[in-house]
Amino acid sequence: MPAAVDASHLFENSGETSRICVRWLLNPGQAPEENCCLTITAGVVADIRPCRAGDRIQPLAVIPPLVNAHTHLEFSSLQQPFSSAGTFPDWIGRVLAWRGQVSMEQSERIRAGVQESRQAGVRLVGDILTGQHSATDLSAWQGISAVLFREVIALTPERFEGQLSDLHEHLRSVSVSAVPAERLVAGISPHAPYTVHPQVLQELVRLACQYQAPLAMHLAETAEELELLQCGTGPFAELLQRLGVWDSRVFPGGRDPQELLEQLQQAPRCLVVHGNYLSDGHIRYLARHPQLTVVYCPRTHAWFRHPPHPFCRMRQAGVSVVLGTDGRSTNPDLSIFLELQSLLRQYPDLDIQDVLGMVTTAAAEALGVPEVSRPIVVGQPWRATLLRLPAGVSGLAEICRHENLTVMGLDSVQADLGG
Repeated sequence: MPAAVDASHLFENSGETSRICVRWLLNPGQAPEENCCLTITAGVVADIRPCRAGDRIQPLAVIPPLVNAHTHLEFSSLQQPFSSAGTFPDWIGRVLAWRGQVSMEQSERIRAGVQESRQAGVRLVGDILTGQHSATDLSAWQGISAVLFREVIALTPERFEGQLSDLHEHLRSVSVSAVPAERLVAGISPHAPYTVHPQVLQELVRLACQYQAPLAMHLAETAEELELLQCGTGPFAELLQRLGVWDSRVFPGGRDPQELLEQLQQAPRCLVVHGNYLSDGHIRYLARHPQLTVVYCPRTHAWFRHPPHPFCRMRQAGVSVVLGTDGRSTNPDLSIFLELQSLLRQYPDLDIQDVLGMVTTAAAEALGVPEVSRPIVVGQPWRATLLRLPAGVSGLAEICRHENLTVMGLDSVQADLGG
């Protein structure tokens, strides 16, 4: 994983003004700027100009702050992902077994994930939060902005009733409890089609509208999920039967992700997490509803050996697609920049300026916190991630795919320069 280091020594400081000359300035959707000088005054970008003779150009690329749109920080104590052998329900069985025996407190696992994320240059995460609100230590996210999607698992309306007061408390109190230097936003995560009753989903959408809260739902993640919806059979049906929660009235067959998309689009905004098996018809529907954003997790996708993800067709159709790391249950680390590099290696025809927004500005917009990651332009607050380029690396293609880039630490840069 990229290492984080102190970057304060790279700036020339004079009172409230600091200056840095860099090899590249990269903003999503804009032409890369090579050899440019940035001046920051009182925490605001005051000037961007070409470097002049005599300027000391640092071997750096500057990008907007990194955003990890989907992760599960509760798994941050894992040293390696759970095996993907067998069916996806087999993998879920491994997760359930681990949860039953893990000894480290959830807040400490989340703190470890926040620290790892910060070291990887991440400023904002969309985290799936399990457990009860009353047992949640919000200080675990100190040092990072986060949208905390409270996970709801309820295959009967009656089970949901037991979670409702806790969910209201989450939605009312998370933002109030935020540390001033960071943003904490309350969201809701109807977990997945195989764990949430359709009536419960409709109520969660209503709550999202009431509180103007974002949603995040795992959808069209696996072929087994589609079999459950379309046929009411398969490994998921067997798992639910073993757990004693099977109800053939909920899964009679003849269902489709389309019905869930039609419910989710009623929310103010929603992350459609994974979407590995969404069809062209689903993609056309997504394109007509910009409040729906697909989160693609490339290395998790590869871990489960899914067929190629339809994100290229989605983007061509006008669907918003951003990236996430998922958690350490499916990924070796929490570096969203490595996730982007994985995508660029797999799809060499992509240009970094065309996809950079998937881990910066577009991802922040999808989470509903656009102020955390904005383009680096004159007049905007100075917030950035700095990438140190190894010796001999200067071209954009090398930056995109080089394995030994260093992510410069956020602490000193932001603290010293008002970010």
